[in-house]
Amino acid sequence: MDIIAVHLLPTLRDAHRPTFCVDCTVYPLEVLLKLLPTSHTNANALILRQHHHELLTTIMNFLTTPRSDEDLNILRDSLLRASSACPRRASHLPSPVPVGDIAGDALQALAYPISAAIETAPNLLRTQLFSRKSLWPRSAADLLPRPLKESLTTLLTWAGRSERSRLWDHTITACELVYILLNVCRPEILPELFVHDTRLLCIDVFVRQLDAATADFRNGVMSNHPLALIECVVVVFDAINNGVGSHNHDWATFTRDSEPRLIRALDAAWHCVDETTHRSLKQMITVLQHNSCVVTGNYELLSQPVLDGFRDICGIADVYTKLYYILKEVDGGVECNYRECKKHARNVEGGRLRKCGSCRLMRYCSRDCQKRHWGAEPLPHKVICPALKEIFLFASLAMDNDAFGAACRSSPRPQHFFQLVYQFLSHDHGIDFRIALEERLSGATD
Repeated sequence: MDIIAVHLLPTLRDAHRPTFCVDCTVYPLEVLLKLLPTSHTNANALILRQHHHELLTTIMNFLTTPRSDEDLNILRDSLLRASSACPRRASHLPSPVPVGDIAGDALQALAYPISAAIETAPNLLRTQLFSRKSLWPRSAADLLPRPLKESLTTLLTWAGRSERSRLWDHTITACELVYILLNVCRPEILPELFVHDTRLLCIDVFVRQLDAATADFRNGVMSNHPLALIECVVVVFDAINNGVGSHNHDWATFTRDSEPRLIRALDAAWHCVDETTHRSLKQMITVLQHNSCVVTGNYELLSQPVLDGFRDICGIADVYTKLYYILKEVDGGVECNYRECKKHARNVEGGRLRKCGSCRLMRYCSRDCQKRHWGAEPLPHKVICPALKEIFLFASLAMDNDAFGAACRSSPRPQHFFQLVYQFLSHDHGIDFRIALEERLSGATD
């Protein structure tokens, strides 16, 4: 891994005219970071994170450098020259894709180190806090070395070009990079994503991908793996809607004035997904469609099967399941729980929010915010804190959903008690509005 990394870095110094051989790069990186047993790929990714910071940041600079059609031709010419001059050219395998897509192959090859590095950083994905042990990425600047708008629009443009060339592997790679940035750099990325032009570009690119994938599916063109592309796009949408650090209004902000187009594309994708084999994916699409109508109330945009599907999702969850997931959501939060603050843990001295000493669930950026939340009307923390503390005496969030529910059922508290706790938390944090949504949904379909 070290040898490849040291060799690759100088070939990427000029982001417009790289000099690495794509044929000699794609396969080794794929093997070392994806195809080997997990213990080996993790070890190789850790080597990169420990010793090759400059390479990984240089790769991100390459991937997020804006390119006009002329720039793209310059890039292709440079890559082709490097491949032609490679001393190992005689051992190159025949390329399965047209020469014109060598730029997409480069994108795919260089995405392997980035994806592998992030996948071996579960705490970063869970908390959005960067490593204190000098592991890459050390800050958002490592992943976003270029201006935010350039970075995001460039990755979306990569995805759009790949879609037009019908090479889904390249499209999926670009989507995965957008997904990484949404998860790790959400505080930086989301404000730029919500800018009008960027938001419309994102919607346009992803809707076109869904339309192309569903058309392939309906026409029986399965060689392009349309379901894989549908899943990739939906996962990006879900990250906007429900990722770490998300707010209940994020999806509504993103979809504003584009709801009909998004719902049509998602509905077509929904009908391509088999619930018996891809149940979670189908449910994700159902929720995204439904949430697209929450602000406008235009539930007539939804097909009856989707409305029925949403009712089924709501009906499956009992109060204990709802409570478990809202508690997990609060527990995994990355912002101060005082509603007037919402400071990200990344902006707190020491990079850590302080827990409530009693319930150990709520977190705050300072003692002052904790005091304010304790008595903040209309839903002061002092009202719910004793109930949370009591629940955690017999039902831990370390349990899975079923075990948590069983512990609650066997407790001396009646079901109504857990319902009240759930209602308090869902209203206080804006995480779950299912009760109100079910009423609106019922009224829209009567």
